[in-house]
Amino acid sequence: MKAGCRRTRRVCAVLALAFALTACGCGGERASPPIDKGSPASGPVQPVRTGGEQAGKTAQEGGDRVAAHLREVLAMWSRGDKDKATKEFLLINWQKPGEFSKESAFGLTEQEFIALPPNEQNKKSAELVELKGLCRSVLDAGRTAAARGDREQAKRHILAVQQCGRFLAQDAAMSAVVQLMGKALDQIASGELGKLDSAAPKKR
Repeated sequence: MKAGCRRTRRVCAVLALAFALTACGCGGERASPPIDKGSPASGPVQPVRTGGEQAGKTAQEGGDRVAAHLREVLAMWSRGDKDKATKEFLLINWQKPGEFSKESAFGLTEQEFIALPPNEQNKKSAELVELKGLCRSVLDAGRTAAARGDREQAKRHILAVQQCGRFLAQDAAMSAVVQLMGKALDQIASGELGKLDSAAPKKR
C-alpha cells in the first residue's frame, strides 16, 4: 500500500513538472522529431566564450564532461549568478556525458528514484526545477537575440536547450522524471526553432 501511495505521489509530481516545463515555453510548439540515439541533436553547439569564466575553463580542462560542467552551472544558478550561468550553459559539450553522482537527480535510475522516501524525491526534483529555470533563461536570451535580428545567437541558445533536452530524454539509465523533463525541453526548443525559421526573411 505504501509503495502504491509513493508511486501515486511520484506520478503527480511528474505531471506537475511536465506542466510547469510546458508552461515555460510560448505557444505554438511543434512536435519534436524522433530522437536519434546514435548521434547528438543537430550537431554540437558552438560555444560562446565568455572571457575567462573560471567554471568553463575548469570544465574544459577536465574534458568538458556534462556531469561536472552541468553541476558547476547549476551551482552558479542556485547562488544567484543567473547571467553567468546562462552564458556558461552554452559551453556544455553534450557529447561527453561523464558520470553523475548518486547525490544528483541525473545520477539515479528509475528504481533508485522510486525507492527514495518522498522528502528525498522532492529534494532531487528541486534540482530539475533549477535546470528548468536555467533553460528558461537561456531561451529568453535567445528570444532577445532574435528580436534584435541576431539569428545566429538566437539559434545557438535554442539549440543548447534542445541538446540538453535530448541528452536527458535519450538516456534510458535515467529516471522517468528526468527523461520526461528532457522530452519537454526538446519540444519547447523545437517550437522556438520553428518560430525562428518562420520569422526568417524569405529568399526571392
